[in-house]
Amino acid sequence: VSLEDIKVGTIVKGTVHNVVDFGAFVDFGLKTNGLLHRSELCNSRQHPSDVLAVGDIIEAQIISVDVKRNRIGLSVKALQPEKPKNNDNNHNRNNNGQRRNNDNRN
Repeated sequence: VSLEDIKVGTIVKGTVHNVVDFGAFVDFGLKTNGLLHRSELCNSRQHPSDVLAVGDIIEAQIISVDVKRNRIGLSVKALQPEKPKNNDNNHNRNNNGQRRNNDNRN
């Protein structure tokens, strides 16, 4: 398989080859290792070495392929279910879903 054959969105399994301050390099069977940037690792702000170690086997989604620069971007976050967003609009609604009148002016 060549770099040109890799498609964004593909889920791959690979072995962590190196962990650095900005992320981890993952070997998933190509000449080029994929980069799992720390922003794509998890939702917390932990250092990559707190989450991954060399030799760990991980599953990630390919989020970018740059054939000219010979780079592959990976994401573990893309495989995690989205957390429900806190809907702050509900604090102004009553039990029937109708907007409350918060106008305290007389």
